[in-house]
Amino acid sequence: MKLYFFIISIFLTCPVLAQSFGLGFFGHEVVQDKRTSLDLTPEEAFCFRQDFEISFEISFLPGYADYFGYILRLIRNDKQNIDLIYDKVTARDGHFRMITGDQPPSISFNLDSSHLFKCWNTFRLQFDFTHDRLIFYSDKDVFIQNKIGLAKGDCFRISFGASTYQPYKTTDVPPMKIRNIRMAEEKGSEYYWPLNERTGFIALDTLHQNKAVVTNPLWIKNTHYEWKLVKKVLLNGPASVAFDPKSETLFLVGTDSLTQFSVAHSSSRTLPYKSGDLGLQLGNQSVYDPFTASLYNVYLDQPLVTVFDFAGGRWDKKYEPHDINFWHLNKFCSQKDSSLYFLNGYGHLRYKNDVYQYHIPSRQLKTIAVKGDFLTPRYLAALGTNESGDSAYILGGYGSSSGQQILNPKNLYDMVLFDIKRKTFKKLFELAAGKEEFAFANSLMISIILLGEQR
Repeated sequence: MKLYFFIISIFLTCPVLAQSFGLGFFGHEVVQDKRTSLDLTPEEAFCFRQDFEISFEISFLPGYADYFGYILRLIRNDKQNIDLIYDKVTARDGHFRMITGDQPPSISFNLDSSHLFKCWNTFRLQFDFTHDRLIFYSDKDVFIQNKIGLAKGDCFRISFGASTYQPYKTTDVPPMKIRNIRMAEEKGSEYYWPLNERTGFIALDTLHQNKAVVTNPLWIKNTHYEWKLVKKVLLNGPASVAFDPKSETLFLVGTDSLTQFSVAHSSSRTLPYKSGDLGLQLGNQSVYDPFTASLYNVYLDQPLVTVFDFAGGRWDKKYEPHDINFWHLNKFCSQKDSSLYFLNGYGHLRYKNDVYQYHIPSRQLKTIAVKGDFLTPRYLAALGTNESGDSAYILGGYGSSSGQQILNPKNLYDMVLFDIKRKTFKKLFELAAGKEEFAFANSLMISIILLGEQR
């Protein structure tokens, strides 16, 4: 049976996930020789007889400790550096700074962290030869630097990230990603490097076929095309996993230890249980509640929910050998009523549609009555929630209307909304099956995309 991942896009604050391409930059997390450089002028400098501008989109890669470094460096006539940097030193006027030569920053500003890390942000630099000034645009802000020494006919070498130009070489690079570089001369030539390559060390200007040279590239598009092994972990017992989206930490729950894997840093640590062997049973599930920063393991057949004490390294309950009646169930956390929810599943030739609620403050686990549209008993369904956790979306699966495996089981392709406050199911739509039947992965990822005007 084939297993498919499905991503729902609904409403979003910025289109960062809408187009997954660009060039990522390795910075201080690697040795200097492994840091990323994008050189737009590997052979000859660009010379301009008229005013010109350069623009690009930028976003920072999350989860790194050090963001200091050079974003853009222009070398004018091989004599003067004009730099856009990100300074980690906290200052009232901002971390982003424009520097000319060895003078103090002429332009300084900040970006909201939610936009800096989650959105593509457009920066635009205009070089005004007539008035000898640089005009910098960031979102709705405009900054002007006067008396740079600009003159018609100036030639510029242009690079992003690390720079190899002597005597202006630099290896300080913030972990960032860049895309859609545009350069245009007033009433003259235009250039465009989308940076949508998947492999290689050349980025192509699609208008004039100018080749930019990339050193140590991290092509963003390629990270969405290929799986990459980042870590091997050996666990004892019938392990289960949970994920904290805020810290991007994966929790691997074994019967004698907990391994925490940082997705951002590709690092892990293992904590042996001070409470002894947990006695994990086949079919157990782990859940991380991001609202209370708590890790739970659940086994509905006993029924039992146990919580992990990170400070003490202990689980508060242990399992006993028991029958298995719930495979491949779905689970989620709800901040609205401080509860964990478990539903669907399969066991002993029957598909499930029961809904279990574990109320965190009272530590009570119970089945609840639901209303609305009938949810066909199923397993192998995908489930995801909105950000606040008051609505859950269930997609597809495999089951039968009676719940019995012997009575016409089939693949399901419906999308059902579970309203946590009202405890109701509502069918939203149904996907066409296509020529080949398929089921879904357990997790449904909800990305929010704004259609039209931002709100």
